[in-house]
Amino acid sequence: MTAAPDVPEYRLYTSAQAGKRAGISGRTFSRLARERSVQHTRNGRLVFWTDEQIRDAVAYLATNAEKSPSSSRGEGGSSRPHDSHRGTARSGHAEQKSTVVTLVAKPGRRYRADAFG
Repeated sequence: MTAAPDVPEYRLYTSAQAGKRAGISGRTFSRLARERSVQHTRNGRLVFWTDEQIRDAVAYLATNAEKSPSSSRGEGGSSRPHDSHRGTARSGHAEQKSTVVTLVAKPGRRYRADAFG
């Protein structure tokens, strides 16, 4: 018989699975990972959670629940809180919106009249 392969002492859960284990929405775990609020495990773009990381995320949410500004959402604003890091990747993007560049077609060899015979 062959020996059992090495099994890690921990299990990795997706955000949806972590949400089910903790009784919280899986999107909350995805948001925490995206904001880098708590420690999580990544494999490329995929996000995973260990049991310890799930406990830490629940503790983080419990301690920061009273600090969140829920009253600022009420008057006609978005139900989504403002992300302070939003837009930092494209810092010049807002300036480019105000500038309109006219597109000019340039003839190329693909569409030349003599290219097709």
